[in-house]
Amino acid sequence: MMRLSLLLLLCLSTSRAQPLQVGGFAHGGFDFHQTSFQALPGTFSCSPGFSSAIGRGFSTGGIVSIPVWSFELPAGLGRGLPTFRLAYEQRNAAFRTREQQLIALDSSTARAAIEHRASVEFSAIAVQLGAALWVRPTIVLEPSLSISFPLRSHFEQGEYLVEPADRGRFRETGTRERNRSSGTLSGLAALDPAVVITAGWSHGAPHSFQLRPELSVRVPLGSTLAAFPWQMFSLRAGLCMLFALPERSESRPPPPREPPAEQESPPQAPTLDLPALVVDVHAIGLDTADRERRIDTISVHIRQRRHIRPLLPYVFFEEGRAEIPSRYARLRPEEVAHFDESELASYSTLEAYYHLLNIIGSRMRKRPSAQLLLTGCTMGVGSESNRLDLAWQRAADIRTYLHTVWGIDTARIRISARNLPPRPSMVGHPDGNAENARVEISSTDPAITDPVVGTETQWNVDPRKVALRLMVSPIPAQWDLHVRFGDSLILARSGTAAPPPRILLPAQWHMFPAGIVDIELSAHCPHAVPPERSITRQIAIAPRADTVQSRYERFSLILFDFDDATIPSSQQSLIEGLKRHITPSTRITITGYTDRMGDRQHNLRLAERRANALARILGVLGRATITAVGSDELLYDNSLPEGRFYSRTIEIELEH
Repeated sequence: MMRLSLLLLLCLSTSRAQPLQVGGFAHGGFDFHQTSFQALPGTFSCSPGFSSAIGRGFSTGGIVSIPVWSFELPAGLGRGLPTFRLAYEQRNAAFRTREQQLIALDSSTARAAIEHRASVEFSAIAVQLGAALWVRPTIVLEPSLSISFPLRSHFEQGEYLVEPADRGRFRETGTRERNRSSGTLSGLAALDPAVVITAGWSHGAPHSFQLRPELSVRVPLGSTLAAFPWQMFSLRAGLCMLFALPERSESRPPPPREPPAEQESPPQAPTLDLPALVVDVHAIGLDTADRERRIDTISVHIRQRRHIRPLLPYVFFEEGRAEIPSRYARLRPEEVAHFDESELASYSTLEAYYHLLNIIGSRMRKRPSAQLLLTGCTMGVGSESNRLDLAWQRAADIRTYLHTVWGIDTARIRISARNLPPRPSMVGHPDGNAENARVEISSTDPAITDPVVGTETQWNVDPRKVALRLMVSPIPAQWDLHVRFGDSLILARSGTAAPPPRILLPAQWHMFPAGIVDIELSAHCPHAVPPERSITRQIAIAPRADTVQSRYERFSLILFDFDDATIPSSQQSLIEGLKRHITPSTRITITGYTDRMGDRQHNLRLAERRANALARILGVLGRATITAVGSDELLYDNSLPEGRFYSRTIEIELEH
């Protein structure tokens, strides 16, 4: 009973120190809807499906801040007050999606753009229970649990002919609209829970009046509709006004008169109970999932790897065009003397590929007996159907470049033209059409289209990222952080409030020699004991020479045709050379990749068939580690035809 009485007295005392606050707020902003449906409940639609929309909304209501149960935040960050909000909310969404369909157009049919629309309006009463956390004298964070109760809803749904804009109609209605419906939306969830985080910047006095600009984020915990998943995220901004209720005056007897102080006794200085100043810092490593582990060493692993990359002997053209696209590197005649193919070893695969014509020209000059065949091809459909003249002009444009820039005699360059390539990609598919509009380059000398060979150095740093975890308590008046490697300053940070809990070190650790990294954190806090404190930590960079243990080779030898697992005959000599690199102790890893065309499971099976086919030819089927990646990881930019061709590959890594 005594403890309960003391607790009650404490609450009443706190209540008098921090009066009850009431007020109102108004927010406006945007609602972000994530869902998946073809038609709203109780309606019919031919849409391919709606998935997301952005709408505008607002909320307004009252707020009560209750000081009776106020509490202190840990680490001296401030104080917290329970809050209660009651709000009226208005939300809306406008879903739109388009598709192409055949419609009646005059006396025939034509392909047109159909726009499917679904607009929804919601209103609800929301109850929010939260806590206002005063992390700074004027900054407040208010996390809360919100429960919304639906009041009213309305929807409109329909399909509209938008292109062509001046003519056309639906067969079913004879108009430019169909499947229109509207009314009250059915199937709303009875409760719509969410987490709301509000940040505010307070102006005024807590004991009288506060005006607080606010920004809030709403994250749903459930679905707005019971029929199918529908989640509404909100971002709102607005104002909140709080008024402190006047305290009830209490009649109190006058305090007793103090006895006269004795002249002989000097006044005693008050005893201050100051907190201890705590300062700490340590290094942490971050993996790809941003998981932390404490570290005292940074290991740098060096891998020298011989890389053999295939040279794709195709030049791709824009639809209906015969000019060589600008992404292909072209030189002036006076520049060819300085072209060095060996410098391409440090280029990326596609960067090296874009020098295809210069590589061919350089090799043709070095092998004067080699003959070249340029086979021009077209998409074979649409504007390029039966366009042998276009196919011929594409090949002729390449011959002109090789002759005028590289000085290759036109008698050594033969041209042929055809519609589709001998092994075309998917005809009619946009990606397939782009791949078929090409010129294929072949030679009587296989060395003209040999792979590009180079040596690359890989630097693997463990851990992947290095950060510092800082802790200073209580909040200091000043803190300073310095990270040094010898006489070099890696990082310097300082502040006049609480330091961030984690700071990333943006250093390229593979560029550092072996040595020690010194980390020093100091803080000054006049209201702590002692008022100043510093701490020093160290992390080591491991000797790089100790990490070189193996020799690595990577081969990207196989360029497959579309949806084909057959090893091309042009690769047989390269495979025989690859066999000579394999010893009984070699560790072999074979990884199969595909492009983006086709569904995921089909691409995984195709990648596995390609990898197994190569392992079987190499005689390492039961020995090699085989991985099928398919289209889960696209090696190159698949928006380009060359990127898709290079993605249809197998990478073989040998560790000796």
